[in-house]
Amino acid sequence: MIYALQTADPKARVLVTVPTRNAVDSMMRRYIQRLQKQPFARKTQPDLARSANYLEVHKVVDDLRKYTCDAMAGQEIHSDYKAMKKATEMAKRSDTIFTTCIGAGIGLIRSEFFDIVTVDEASQQTEPSSLVPLVKGCSQEILVGDHVQLRPTVNQTALALDFDVSLFERLYIKVKHSKGNVGLRALMLDTQYRMHPKLCEFSSGQFYEGRLESGISSSARPPIRSNFPFPPARVTKQRRDPGTVDYERAIFINCDAKEMPGQKSKENRGKAEVCLHICRL
Repeated sequence: MIYALQTADPKARVLVTVPTRNAVDSMMRRYIQRLQKQPFARKTQPDLARSANYLEVHKVVDDLRKYTCDAMAGQEIHSDYKAMKKATEMAKRSDTIFTTCIGAGIGLIRSEFFDIVTVDEASQQTEPSSLVPLVKGCSQEILVGDHVQLRPTVNQTALALDFDVSLFERLYIKVKHSKGNVGLRALMLDTQYRMHPKLCEFSSGQFYEGRLESGISSSARPPIRSNFPFPPARVTKQRRDPGTVDYERAIFINCDAKEMPGQKSKENRGKAEVCLHICRL
């Protein structure tokens, strides 16, 4: 998506944000790999920067550290005025910057403006976090996420104030129930290529109003070797060979173990033990 945006408008400055530091590194690495596959990558490759504050810069993975402002300035910038000035100029010249959502409001880019801002995993972070990169004077903003999956993890006080509702979810619902006059556009990617079609069938019906389709066949996801007693699948008209025994891929197992709060999320040890037992069969 980032590459397509830059191809459409090579002069645009793009700010790419995600909630966590590890996710920033992962996305930037994939983007660089995508650039390297282009036939004229060296001529068209944009100036990249990985923005991180002085407490986080040493945590950036080794292969991406050369893109940090500290590395480009040749030393730690927070303790040297000349290095800070040099790094600031480099940040201004960079037309594509990767950082966390909160990081977009601090450090060298806190006063920078961008033409396009993207927020990945926008459905898994709170609305205030998503707003930080969106106040960078952009003319186009893109939120990417899936609001029917995990919501942001917040404490009980924030939960009572609906802080578990992301900006992505709020805007998506607003667009869905509007008549198209809100200045926003919602686009659903309706084809999945990961799960078995039977699993997709359940998810599509329960969460996506029947709109989610599979881009792979059942044969592309053969059953694993296991002694788990999967029940035989019902014979349907779509099956080419009714004499062949197939098995259900989506089944439900009752587990009454209670969910418990973890350090940063939630956990259910009972369900984890059931899953582990099934995997060992």
